[in-house]
Amino acid sequence: LAGIDWAAKPLNNNVFIESQTGYKDQAEATGIKLDRAKAATLLDEAGWKMNDSTKVREKDGKPLLVKFAALTGVKASENEALTAQNQLKEIGVKIEIVPTPVADFASGKLLDGHNFDMVAFSWIGTQYPLRNLNQIYGTGSESNYAQLSNPALDELIKKINVETDPAKRLELGDEAAKLIWESVHTLPLYQRPELAATDAKLANYGAFGLGSPKWADVGFMK
Repeated sequence: LAGIDWAAKPLNNNVFIESQTGYKDQAEATGIKLDRAKAATLLDEAGWKMNDSTKVREKDGKPLLVKFAALTGVKASENEALTAQNQLKEIGVKIEIVPTPVADFASGKLLDGHNFDMVAFSWIGTQYPLRNLNQIYGTGSESNYAQLSNPALDELIKKINVETDPAKRLELGDEAAKLIWESVHTLPLYQRPELAATDAKLANYGAFGLGSPKWADVGFMK
């Protein structure tokens, strides 16, 4: 987000973006949020003990090593990998950054082939946040790149798909967002605005976000 007039802060919701009705900061709502001390305790309990000489946690003689696939030449991806590496180092997790060709991402080799431990990429927000939740979070879906299965969420998505009352649908959507967050399916890092560059004389055209252009109002100024 460097150079963009946009606040950089965690999104903390897998379903809704901050400007949408139904958005709730799930980190605050669930208590599953940044807590390095708790993370260290959980790792200790799981048998990953800190090696004081290497500052990397080990279990059964093996270091806690996680590979982060960073897209070569894509600065946002490279910076996200470095940020993850620096932050997880604080709790004794070693991140190995794996330079990955953009072609592997474009072809689906990276995501569809599940050739990663960690990877950062973008999902595009839409006007219809509760549509096709199963595509990303449903058990066995090709786009469920995390490959996690939550039977309770699968059943909830079925209810969302047939619920016709808008208020009830939002309520179910909030329940789904909570389940997704608690299962740590994916971590939504931040919301990024749509960016557009246009001729200075072109009126009423640019970054529409979740809106739609009114073409009758679009045109060049005299």
